[in-house]
Amino acid sequence: MNEQEQLKQMTTAQLKKKIASTPCAVGKCYTDVRIEYAFRLWNGIGIQKDRREAFLYFKEAADFCHEVGLKWTAECYYNGEGISQDFEKSFKYFERLSRKHAWQQIGNLGMGKCCLQMKQPQKAFDYLYATSHDHRISTLVEKVQKEAQFLLGMLYYEGIGCEQDFAKAFDCFEKAACGNTPFLSAQYYLVICYQEGKGTAVDLEMSRFWALKCFEKNNGKIIEETKKLLGVVTK
Repeated sequence: MNEQEQLKQMTTAQLKKKIASTPCAVGKCYTDVRIEYAFRLWNGIGIQKDRREAFLYFKEAADFCHEVGLKWTAECYYNGEGISQDFEKSFKYFERLSRKHAWQQIGNLGMGKCCLQMKQPQKAFDYLYATSHDHRISTLVEKVQKEAQFLLGMLYYEGIGCEQDFAKAFDCFEKAACGNTPFLSAQYYLVICYQEGKGTAVDLEMSRFWALKCFEKNNGKIIEETKKLLGVVTK
C-alpha cells in the first residue's frame, strides 16, 4: 500500500493529528496529508463541510509547490469558493502549475480563462492556442484540450484577441466536438456553422446530424457561461 492509499485509510481524526505533528517549516511541508484532509473538508466526508478551511489547506500545500494544491488553490480563487474571487491570484497559481510539465496544459487553460476575465484577450488567445496545440495524450489532457479548442474557436468566431475567422473557428469546433471526451457546446456551434455556411459550405444534413448530438444534452448553460466569459452580448 502506497502513501496516498494509507492516507485514504486513515480516519479524519488521525489525519488531523498527523497534520498537527508535522507543521510546515522553512523549505519543508508534509503536503499529501494536507491535501487528503482538505478534500474531506471540501466534501464534508467524516467531518463538517468547511470550504474556507479546505482552501487554507490547499493553499498551504500549494505554497510548497504541490501540484494538486496549486490547481485547487487556483480554481478556488477563480470560482470564488472558499475565498473571495480574485482572477489575478488565480492566474499566479495557474502560472506556477504550468511550470510542472505534466500539468502544463491545465495551467495554460486556467491562465487563458483568467485573462478573459481580466479583459486581456490577446494573452488569452496565446494561452488557449498553446493548450489546444499541445498534442500530449491522456484522458485528463484530452478533456482540457477540448475545452481550450472550443474557447479558441469562440475567439476566432467572435474576433476576440484575433481577427475574426470562421474557417479557423469551424476547425476548432470540429476538433473539440469529436473524440472520446467531446465538448458538447462545440457541437452546438457546428450546427450553426453548417446552417449558415460559416467556415464551411452550407450542409443541412450535417447540421441536423450535430443537432441530434448536441441537443441530447442540456448544454445551454455552458454556452451562456462561455458568452459571459467572452463578454459576448446574447442577441
